[in-house]
Amino acid sequence: MGLRGKSLTLSGPDPTGRTINVTNLKGRVVAVVFWATWSTQFVADVPVLRGLYEQYGDRGFEIVGVNLDQQPTDVTKFAKENRIAWPNIFQPGGLDAPLAQKFGLVSVPTIFLVGRDGRVISNGLTINDLKTQLGEAFRK
Repeated sequence: MGLRGKSLTLSGPDPTGRTINVTNLKGRVVAVVFWATWSTQFVADVPVLRGLYEQYGDRGFEIVGVNLDQQPTDVTKFAKENRIAWPNIFQPGGLDAPLAQKFGLVSVPTIFLVGRDGRVISNGLTINDLKTQLGEAFRK
């Protein structure tokens, strides 16, 4: 899906029902991470994401997760056990979930990087792509 250069409109409830809206993060560089607890690749990426969050957080970096598990308790339990401090939109249904369908996801994790202007820099990133592109975004 050709999202590069377009504004990203993405919002939804967290596991407790509170609305998270990516548009409210304009002015920050945002990684939107579509994930599920059953994704072994995502589980492997979590320590790297935490490290990036710690490294760039005070420079204007934010992560918003979009979880595709079936139960909100799966999300909250996993987040607590893995020290995930960033907000997560809960969108049950796996790759058939409405947001997964909207953005044409074929696997998780899938990462989008959104610039300070609210426009998509890249979508369909891997964790290694994200590391490279964050370095570039914060060198500017």
